[in-house]
Amino acid sequence: MERLKKKICCQLFSDFNGNQYLLPLKSQIVNARIMNSIATIEIIQKFFNDTAQPLEVTLNVPIEEDYGIGKLMIQIDEKVIEGRILEKQKAQEKYEDAVAQGHTAVMAQEDDQKDEIIKLTIGNLLPGQEATLHLQLLNILKIEGAAYCLRVPLHYFPNYSSVQNQYSYQFFVEIHSDSPVTYLSYPNNSKLIKTTSDENLLHIKIEKAQDNVLCLENDLVVYYRTNDMESTVLYSQESDSHPDQVAVMVSFVPSFIESTVESPSLETFEEEMPDPQDEPRSGSMSGGKMTTTVEALKLFLKSLPPRSSFEIISFGSEYKVFSDSTTGLDYNDQSMDSAIRTVSQFSANMGGTEIYKPLEFAIQSITTKLQKRIFMLTDGAVENRQRVIELAEKCPFDIRIHSIGVGRDCDVKLVQEVARKGRGSCSLVLENKDLKTIVIQALGRAKDPSYSNFKLYLAPQASICVNNMKHDFTNTTGIELFRNEIFLMLSIVSKKDFSKLKLKASSDIHPVSNKGINHEWTKANFKQLDKGEELFKIAARMKINELSNPISRYDSIDIKSIQEKSLKYQVLSKHTSFLAINKNDEKPVGELRQVQLQNQIQQLYELEEKSQMFCQSSSKGFAVKKKSSQPSLLGMIGSGIKGLFNIGSSKQSAPTSNQRSFNVGSAPKSSSFQMNIRGSAPIEKSAQIQSQSTNYKAKGKRMKKMAAAIKEQSEDEEEHGSFQGFGFSSIAHSQENFESMKRSKLFDQEEEKEMPKMAMMKREMMPPPTMSSINPPPLQIPTIGIMPPGAPPQRQMMQSNIPPQIQKSSMMRQSKTYDDLIMDQTSLGFWKNITIIQTFIEEDILSDQALISEIKQLIKDQDAFEQVWITLVALYILQKKFNSKKNEWELLAQKGKDYIRSFGLQKPDNYVKKINYKVL
Repeated sequence: MERLKKKICCQLFSDFNGNQYLLPLKSQIVNARIMNSIATIEIIQKFFNDTAQPLEVTLNVPIEEDYGIGKLMIQIDEKVIEGRILEKQKAQEKYEDAVAQGHTAVMAQEDDQKDEIIKLTIGNLLPGQEATLHLQLLNILKIEGAAYCLRVPLHYFPNYSSVQNQYSYQFFVEIHSDSPVTYLSYPNNSKLIKTTSDENLLHIKIEKAQDNVLCLENDLVVYYRTNDMESTVLYSQESDSHPDQVAVMVSFVPSFIESTVESPSLETFEEEMPDPQDEPRSGSMSGGKMTTTVEALKLFLKSLPPRSSFEIISFGSEYKVFSDSTTGLDYNDQSMDSAIRTVSQFSANMGGTEIYKPLEFAIQSITTKLQKRIFMLTDGAVENRQRVIELAEKCPFDIRIHSIGVGRDCDVKLVQEVARKGRGSCSLVLENKDLKTIVIQALGRAKDPSYSNFKLYLAPQASICVNNMKHDFTNTTGIELFRNEIFLMLSIVSKKDFSKLKLKASSDIHPVSNKGINHEWTKANFKQLDKGEELFKIAARMKINELSNPISRYDSIDIKSIQEKSLKYQVLSKHTSFLAINKNDEKPVGELRQVQLQNQIQQLYELEEKSQMFCQSSSKGFAVKKKSSQPSLLGMIGSGIKGLFNIGSSKQSAPTSNQRSFNVGSAPKSSSFQMNIRGSAPIEKSAQIQSQSTNYKAKGKRMKKMAAAIKEQSEDEEEHGSFQGFGFSSIAHSQENFESMKRSKLFDQEEEKEMPKMAMMKREMMPPPTMSSINPPPLQIPTIGIMPPGAPPQRQMMQSNIPPQIQKSSMMRQSKTYDDLIMDQTSLGFWKNITIIQTFIEEDILSDQALISEIKQLIKDQDAFEQVWITLVALYILQKKFNSKKNEWELLAQKGKDYIRSFGLQKPDNYVKKINYKVL
């Protein structure tokens, strides 16, 4: 009996008799092919219908925004069908027609409610029929730790609780590189099965395979670094599908590191996160825009580099400075904690928006011998835009202004131009949930060298021209390119224009490194890839994303253009769908059915009425009358209500606008920083569980009391904190058990209330009839098991007929949150509270005496051992439990590693990997 996991993953499920049933998966293969920075990922799943009825199967595939689906194929028996992109309405009609005729159809489309989910539906999978799904994803690799990073998320691998449903998996990675690979990190228990080299390409192949997916606990990550990361990569590609066009790609990674003259030998490591080659960097809105801004600023303060200084300037129609010092505050625990307390009290109560005066104060009035970095965060517009831009242009060269625009109402031109004139980075946050990541990314850029005023000129004009910076190079303005951030441009041009193509790239000369960009390329400089559609599809996907997410709220979405590009280059969009149809020789056994749970509830009520029990409802409650002394059918079999449940929260009022300014400074190898922040009024969190009346009336006093007790249980849980959801397990109870339950607290309530409705609740799936047996299951009653607050899906075996149980000790350990862990770090980088760290792990934090002894022998100062050990365990917890928030805590982790290095442990990651505690 399998439950659908709450966290979206590649699980095949079907609605069966009102329950979501997981289909058995025989095997899964993930093939990844990397050509320099281009990644092609193929997911192959083999599954079958083990029921006695035809099913409609659903698969939700989580992908990142810039991923494109290259191909969708389905193999049924010996027949392989490749899907085609059609207009959404036409694809839906063809899908329904095919299913109605008894054929198997596959349709994939972007989820209307969730932007990063591909919903794939397989209609009319016949009983006993086996199918193999091929899904191809295309993407450009990101840079982490100055290395290319391929990350295959854990949720690509479905997790089944039952032993009999476990499956084997294989993971293959093939790397093709134009220049020598000098660093390679791959998942644990993998093997390098092929390493070959010729004059033009280096081939590396990695394989990881296991018989049981339970052995897989983390994302599968491959890092690799080439001998010449900063070399410009120029590719062109032709396609039989587009005979008159050529797709071109330009990419490079500014690393400001000289390439090695001679090719060094390849260094390989298992599951190691690389650090940059030179010295390490020293430096969601739950209740409204201001709430998230405050949380982002607190994380910003925690992430500042040691030995820096900072200042905070809050502003609206006027501005206030946090300290009275003209040099700002030295960054230490006392000043950091005081600033966090101040930031926590910020509210949007300072009137309108006036940026010029606080920005002028930040540039001119705060004096420091350190490099000054100003961070301006705003969500609105100003009346004197040009004056503010001119002020940014006049600031000295050693000052950088990084600007962050929040929401669609911000003045985009102001944010972009201030950053360009101030030689900093510009970030536009359309979705509030990304604010923390963007703020930390901006802080990470603060010390990095950069190429200023970078420009790119392409002639003749291309039909599609996009870049990952989302910058329009047709105007005269340039952008800032920062170290270890990949720049990528893709274009689609006609073959005629490609023959006379000219591409120019230029930038200002950096005064310290004395390096700049000044290149010109023609057709002869582009290396031709094998014929295919990879570059075409990636370029089209990036253009569709650009058209689908206009920066300004006043820009309309060009749906027609999106559809045209989606259909022409066969790339999925919100307005199109993939469709593949397999014509079955056999007719389906029975009808394709989807029975909703509510219908099953109604059937129970009808059975209850037939047993001569009826209810009369009133505005105050329910009156129960019996026609005879014959016991109720539901009472006889010990059954209860199966309801739909909802966890809700109170709605928030709309925020008002305001601005805040933030200033920070750093030490000799750090920088001085200032942040201007524009937010909105704080809205108090008011998350609560609301129980509402269902659209049907509860019949029977027993059922009403059970509902009231369930409501009371949910309210009890609310007092102890929020939780992720419920787990249902269907267990048949005898009359004796039922009478025992009546004597429990569950039936102690005398007050009559309406039946609560709590929708969107997880349910334990009922097993469908198999091919060998289609006997109906016994009537069952659901019991509720409450998942611990913030508990991640556990990749472990459990008995399918027993609900999850939460031990008291586990609940206590879960009382500390991600924010508690982050806030425990000191300004110097170490974690200080052993009690907080202990709440996240099952074993005693000092139980690994072998590793502790090894570390004690290596550190220079034995008095610092406790801080070093706690910090290592904290880093381990961040990686194991909060890996999805890595973009937020990576600078905190860098501070922690720098602290550990200062005591003689030069490679902290190696010791973090040796920790083997169970994270709760």
